[in-house]
Amino acid sequence: MNNPDSPNYLGLFLHLRDAGMSLTVEQYLLFQQALTLGFGQSNLADLKQLCRLLWFKPKASFNSDIFDTEFDRYFAQFQSQKLPETPLKPETIPTPPTPEITPNQTTSTPDKIPTPKPSNSIQIPIALRGEGFQPHTSKKTSQQLITSLKKHTFGKTQIYYFRNCPHNYLYLFPNQPQAKPLDEILPTLHKNRTIVVIFSDGGAGRGNYNSERIELTQVFFDQIEPLVRSLIWLNPLPEDRWQNTTASGIIETLNLPMFEFNCSGLKNIRNRVFKLT
Repeated sequence: MNNPDSPNYLGLFLHLRDAGMSLTVEQYLLFQQALTLGFGQSNLADLKQLCRLLWFKPKASFNSDIFDTEFDRYFAQFQSQKLPETPLKPETIPTPPTPEITPNQTTSTPDKIPTPKPSNSIQIPIALRGEGFQPHTSKKTSQQLITSLKKHTFGKTQIYYFRNCPHNYLYLFPNQPQAKPLDEILPTLHKNRTIVVIFSDGGAGRGNYNSERIELTQVFFDQIEPLVRSLIWLNPLPEDRWQNTTASGIIETLNLPMFEFNCSGLKNIRNRVFKLT
C-alpha cells in the first residue's frame, strides 16, 4: 500500500499528477521498468532526471517550474528518510476504468508485469564509447548504463571502451591509455553465452556520413559476430538524428539492431537479452 508517511515512487507519481501534470498509468509503468534496470536510484538528482525524461512533456499550458517545485516539495517532507529501496508493484497503481492498462492485464485481475529471470550462463561485455559524447551523454549516464546491465545479469560483465569506432584495441578505462588488443579479447567470448552491447551515437552526433567509419565498424563486426550470441547497439541520440548519418549506414550495412537510449529502448534491449537466455 502507498504509505503517506515515507517517500515512495507511487506517492511521487500521485503528487505530481495532483499538481496538474497529465500523467498516465502507462507512464508510471515505463518509469517502473526504468527503475528495475537500475536507473534513477542513485540519488534524488538522478531520480529527478529520470522523471523529467519519462513524464515531462512541455505544453503551452504547462510550466516546467511546476515539475521542479512539486518534485522538491514532495521529498522535502521526508528529508531524513532515504529513497525507497525497491519500486512499488504495479498492482498498487490506481487503475483507470479501461481494460488496456498493461499487456495481458484484465479488469478483474491486475497482474504484475512479468519479470524474466536472467540466466547465470549469460556473459555481457559492454563496449562504451569513451570520448566525444554529446553533453547529455555524461559520464554519469554511462555509469548508469553499466550499473543497470550489471544489476540484471548474473554472469561475468566486462566493460570496454573505444574511441570513434571499435577497432584493433579496446580500452580498459575511459579517457586513459590502458588498452587491450582485440586479439586477446576474442578468445574470451562464447558463442552461446556472450551478448555484446555497444553504447555509441555511431557518428550521428557529427551529422555526416562517414563511409570509412562504417567500414571499420564492419571489420570489427565481422571479427566478433561469429563468436557471440548477439550484438546490440544502444544509441544515446534520438532516432530522428540518425537519418542520413554514419549511424544509419551502420544499421543498413551491418543489419544490426539499434535502439535509443531511453526507457523504450532499454525495455527493448532487456526483453531481447532475456529472450536469448
